[in-house]
Amino acid sequence: MARRILWLAAVAAVLVATYQHAASFQFLNWDDGAVIVDNRSLELPGAAAWAFTTTFMEHYQPLSWLVWAVLEAGFGLDAAAFHTANLVAHVVCVLLGHLFDEPTTILGFTVRRCSRCGKTEPSG
Repeated sequence: MARRILWLAAVAAVLVATYQHAASFQFLNWDDGAVIVDNRSLELPGAAAWAFTTTFMEHYQPLSWLVWAVLEAGFGLDAAAFHTANLVAHVVCVLLGHLFDEPTTILGFTVRRCSRCGKTEPSG
């Protein structure tokens, strides 16, 4: 178990070291303007109701809208805060992926990852 924790810590350290410079970047002009910079719907407290009912930019993503609303409320339109939050979210997802890479027991069922297709499936 200690070896696995050290491995996950090393993976997290490499990811952070590789992508930490993104925090110094500005917003991009792909969709950051419409989604964050010019989006008045992210202003609290109305953002919560809006986040769960909108399909702005053609997709449903309430958790993303709420996180961006909280970031904007706490840090304003500081691109570094948004990029740092993005890095943290990606590191957490990578670590969770590695954490569940081995057989896991959930509610009494052993779940294994299929070596052929990568899907998780109950096993005997």
